[in-house]
Amino acid sequence: MVDYEKYTVLIVDDEMNILKALKRDLRNEPYKMRFASSGADALQVFAEEGEISVILTDMRMPGMTGLELLDKINAISPDTVKLVLTGYTQMPQILATVNKVDIYKFLTKPWDIENEIKVYLREAIEIYEERKIMGDSFRSQEQKNKIFNKMLVESYEKSDYMSHLYEELIKAYNYHNLLTLQELNALHEGDQFEEMKKKTLEQVKNRVYYLNRIFDFGKQVFKAFDIYDIKHALQKRLGEIGCNDVLVEVEDNSQQITFMDNFKLLTNVFTDILDWIISKESRPIKIFIKQHPNKNIVVVMLEVDCDVTEAFKSTVESQGKFVQHVVQSVGGKVKFYEDDKQFAVKMLFPVKVKSEL
Repeated sequence: MVDYEKYTVLIVDDEMNILKALKRDLRNEPYKMRFASSGADALQVFAEEGEISVILTDMRMPGMTGLELLDKINAISPDTVKLVLTGYTQMPQILATVNKVDIYKFLTKPWDIENEIKVYLREAIEIYEERKIMGDSFRSQEQKNKIFNKMLVESYEKSDYMSHLYEELIKAYNYHNLLTLQELNALHEGDQFEEMKKKTLEQVKNRVYYLNRIFDFGKQVFKAFDIYDIKHALQKRLGEIGCNDVLVEVEDNSQQITFMDNFKLLTNVFTDILDWIISKESRPIKIFIKQHPNKNIVVVMLEVDCDVTEAFKSTVESQGKFVQHVVQSVGGKVKFYEDDKQFAVKMLFPVKVKSEL
């Protein structure tokens, strides 16, 4: 797991209100932050710090443009990961910047602080750490060949993954169509017809929404993470819905294994299950995460214990099999268990271990 506190992020923009907004929005992030209002000030920060892991700079600034600044930084600190923030779209200059100084991400204003800037700054720190670990070997031809081959394999794996995901989601969609036909055929004219029709249409809408979410998350890029990153993602979601008192535990003997997989998909499949449970008024009592390695695949298991309610039992009976189909489409398995007092949800999800170069 990356120790973000060891690293420094430099943010450069000539507009003070933007610097103040970013300073406020990023105040709880773990890494050290420095701010500069010009290219000259940014170079002075480099001289003071000695090492800057990540720089996020505006493109258009008076005196020294973002391109000129990044060009100077590239000469003195080529390992620094570079991100560009801009509010206009002059394509020739943008392309010149990307091609000349190796830009990692290009962000346009207005930005999404949670899903763009916070995510990309952490990813940039992870890239910087890998570059420092590689050292001079990163620049050797042999190492470059290994990296190229690894990228090639990963691109084929991603292509196969998306093809398989599409095929599996088609199966889940066909099952959704079957359920819809069954539900419509079960409707009968009577006093409760309108209420039953409304409920059926709501179920149809929710299933389509769930399928679309899974497919969208399936298109996310693979990234490095570990089991504690999964725990933090679940805790964050619980906090957003007011369940800070729910205990999230990681198995004591879980090793510090670094995964390289679709973190966005995995955590959202998990949090969707939590949302589903909580929305049915069956508050979770405990969430338990553990991992079992098997060669280069690790199975991450999520166990959720919750109170039994009639509403939740009814929803599991009507929609549980569909949820199982969808989770299966992305390689996982989910089961529902019930006794007199408690209800348990257990999910198994295979993730790939990050390979060493």
